Amino acid sequence: MSVVISAGKATTMGHIQRYHLTEALVCVPLQPLLDGMDKVIAPLIRKQTTNPVESYTLAALRDTLLPKLINGEIRINDAERFVEVRS
Repeated sequence: MSVVISAGKATTMGHIQRYHLTEALVCVPLQPLLDGMDKVIAPLIRKQTTNPVESYTLAALRDTLLPKLINGEIRINDAERFVEVRS
């Protein structure tokens, strides 16, 4: 029954009707404001995409080095050289 009602209103939300959408107004900020917002938001978005890769890399290094450090196979100085070679 609800499928029939929403199909008649042409939306998936029963309380919104098509004319609500056609009569809706949108406020578009001026370009200088959009540019200022981009200066703030763009670096955050870049961090959001690069952080998981960096986290994965650090976890892989940890998983590689920690067992070797614990069992004495390598020492801290050796680990630092190992990381420099891989970077």
